[in-house]
Amino acid sequence: GNSGGPLLNLAGQVVGINTLVAGQAEPGVSAQGIGFAISINAAKPIADQLVATGHAMHVYLGIIYVTLNPAIAQQLGTNAQNGDVIEQVVPGSPANQAGLRTRDIITAVDGTKIVSESTLAQVLSHTKVGDKVELSVLRGTQQVTVTVTLGTQPSQ
Repeated sequence: GNSGGPLLNLAGQVVGINTLVAGQAEPGVSAQGIGFAISINAAKPIADQLVATGHAMHVYLGIIYVTLNPAIAQQLGTNAQNGDVIEQVVPGSPANQAGLRTRDIITAVDGTKIVSESTLAQVLSHTKVGDKVELSVLRGTQQVTVTVTLGTQPSQ
């Protein structure tokens, strides 16, 4: 289907919303038939918000982070093997108000260990504005717990 159209399963049920079709895998290499879609499970809550309020609100933590890897761990002098390293805390953000700092390593969110680059985003995708999340944070050699009340993603 075309961008914005429904993605259907064989039973005719809507399972997603088509977003785009790749024309090339790389210059000169055709990518015919490769399409991308948003899952209906991700789209439905947003659609419900749009109907109810006229706009969608997305949760906001207020950090820029990278996934911990061996090179970054060595730079930080940590033995941690998994987590997300905070590169920047946005001033005035929920993360800033909760006391998160640059170089903190988030090792878990609401008890879910950070095991991949998408763990934090996946857990946050099941929350809403105003929810509190508990972050397990490695700060230097100390493990601390930080509770953050999620805010609303600011307009760009």
